[in-house]
Formats: sequence, C-alpha cells, structure tokens
Amino acid sequence: MSKVLAFPGAKPEPRELDLTALVARLDHIAAQAQPTQNTYGVRVGDLFYASFGYDMTINNFYQVVGLKAKATVTLRRIAADKVTGGGITGDERPIRGHFIGDPIDKRACFSGGCLRIPAPDLHNQSLYPTTDDKLHYYNTMD
Repeated sequence: MSKVLAFPGAKPEPRELDLTALVARLDHIAAQAQPTQNTYGVRVGDLFYASFGYDMTINNFYQVVGLKAKATVTLRRIAADKVTGGGITGDERPIRGHFIGDPIDKRACFSGGCLRIPAPDLHNQSLYPTTDDKLHYYNTMD
C-alpha cells in the first residue's frame, strides 16, 4: 500500500529517465496497442509488485519480459527508485528496464475475480499490477 505524502497536494518530482528506462517505457507504450496472446491480458513490459514483511514493509518489483503459451509469463525483478525518505522509511517506485534478477516463469490465473501471478521467492504471495510512477511505501526498520 502506498503511503500518502505528508503535505496535501504534494507530488514527487518528475523522474529523469535514463536511456534504458526511456526506451523500455516507449517499448511498453507501443506494446499496449498490440494484441496479446495471454488469456488474462498481460503484456510484455507490464509491471507488478509484491509487498511483504512482518515488522517491515519490503517491495519487490517485476517486469514482464516474455509470454509463453496462453497463461505463462516470464518475469524479471527490477530495481526501485527511492523517491522520499531515502533512509529506513519512505516511498519508492519501480525502474522499468533496470533488471537485477534472472528471468523466471510463472503461470497466471484468474482467481476471486482478479488476476493472480504467484510471487517469485515468496510462499503464498501474489503479484499486483503497478505503474512506472505509482509510489509504494517501504519500511526497512525491524
């Protein structure tokens, strides 16, 4: 869940995209106009996240880098940009195209009225859709 900034109407500064992130975002925009083979409407370039922790709130961000058959997606973990806080708590957002993990295949399904993609490395957790600029609260203090 994203944390609301401390003062009303405040918005983070626009992100300056490096060449890798800019190309990845433009490729994703172009892919949105194309049909997808995925039964659930997932497209290459879509972003997902998992938020977890008992005393802490940790976010893992993933980008879809491939589609297999009708329900399998290939994901890669991507880096996060600390927008506010910068210390043990704050807000962060995904950095499209900045991969920090190897590809992994996960089978998507439709359960309880919503798309469900199992989170890599997290037992019984699902990934949720996100966007390039959506802020996600983090807290690394134990």
